[in-house]
Amino acid sequence: MMSPDILIDAGVKARALYRHEDAHGFFVAAIQAATDSDDRSNEIRLRATEALARNARDYWPAGQGDPFQMSHKLSRETLSQYRIMGNLLGIARTLRMLAPLEPENSAAMLDESLRICRQLNNQQGIAETLMMMGNLSDLPDDKRALLQEALTEAKQSGDQGVIAQVLQSIAVLSTSDVEQEEDAFDDAIEMRRSLGLDAFFVILILMSTAFGSNVDKRKALLTEALEVSCRLTSFDLAKMCMDRLAGLNKS
Repeated sequence: MMSPDILIDAGVKARALYRHEDAHGFFVAAIQAATDSDDRSNEIRLRATEALARNARDYWPAGQGDPFQMSHKLSRETLSQYRIMGNLLGIARTLRMLAPLEPENSAAMLDESLRICRQLNNQQGIAETLMMMGNLSDLPDDKRALLQEALTEAKQSGDQGVIAQVLQSIAVLSTSDVEQEEDAFDDAIEMRRSLGLDAFFVILILMSTAFGSNVDKRKALLTEALEVSCRLTSFDLAKMCMDRLAGLNKS
């Protein structure tokens, strides 16, 4: 039997390639492989359960459960365990997972996550929390200020994945300064490319809808997104690209 750590890593890679059913199987297997005789069993179960919840939030096989309920239940259970253990980083991370699932409590959850991350000087967590606050804000000025602060923290953390996420959020902001918005998209694309194909093709699709007047640019971006999604065998996204390209060719 493979070790739980290997199973979790395999699940994370499968999820990155949008193979959510495979990821689900790996995470379940990791939980089952974490025996009570292992001193790290509780830690491994929590890691695998957290990963399972994230995967369920993105996707759940048809007829086998509701993605919202599954993710919510697992995230709540994980948060309770982290609180019992006094694992502050785990608490902050799970609060960020729960925030989108409980809109009525999201502000309080993100405030607590930010407080914990600042207390621990965890810049990655600070950046992720500020980004979520910005994304959830209904006030354009507050949204931009939070995202700019998140970008500063992300750059200081050196985590390229978080930097790319924040750049992506900044890029999709509605703004009258089209050049500034396009610069943000270009920065995001370069960061996504540095992280690998599976990480950047989503931003290409987002970009293709950002500049409605520039049809040639939209076609080029959709074509590149199509090529990447085919290499990743992500056929649903490939079909989405082809449908959008067909729509542009008709216009």
